[in-house]
Amino acid sequence: MIVMPKRLADDVARRVRALIEEQKLEAGMRLPAERQLAAQLGVSRNSLREALAMLVNEGVLLSRRGGGTFVRWQHEAWSEQNIVQPLKTLLSDDPDYSFDILEARHAIEASTAWHAAMRATDAEKEKIRLCFEATQSEDPDLASQADVRFHLAIAEASHNVVLLQTMRGFFRPLTVLSQGEPPADVSRPAGIRSPDRTAPGGHGGDYRR
Repeated sequence: MIVMPKRLADDVARRVRALIEEQKLEAGMRLPAERQLAAQLGVSRNSLREALAMLVNEGVLLSRRGGGTFVRWQHEAWSEQNIVQPLKTLLSDDPDYSFDILEARHAIEASTAWHAAMRATDAEKEKIRLCFEATQSEDPDLASQADVRFHLAIAEASHNVVLLQTMRGFFRPLTVLSQGEPPADVSRPAGIRSPDRTAPGGHGGDYRR
């Protein structure tokens, strides 16, 4: 699979959003066929696929295998962007808030896994298994990326859109932060804080264990 430069994919995604607004496409309406849409936007099909994948991940579109791509119903209360942006702002103010995000993420992981165990299809179970195997990589960067995919695969298998969007919201800002100089591994268990993060002036107490 060819991965397009993120800046190009972002640009195509913005143009798809604009097209949806211009044509007043509502939730449940299908986008034009891939070949037609690529020609309409004047971009390659690879660029379009990458952009559509981004919009699917953001909850803007819904892709159905063999059925096309549809505009997804948006609900401001749980859209991923409304979860991600406040967390990104929080982290930009103080990167040490990543520990709070880690703790919150781990608090809902057990519930997400339980629902996945009850609802996962055979294909989703296989995807989870493959993602887990990838976490065993000796390359720490690849292992960390695989860990994110593993947890999100479980969230997808929960078939609970709120849990899925929340988990994506937790991982997105931590993943972005980890591309710089992270205060912690985004995939490690929560619970270890720096010694000075005490209740007075901190974020709620010293959580060291």
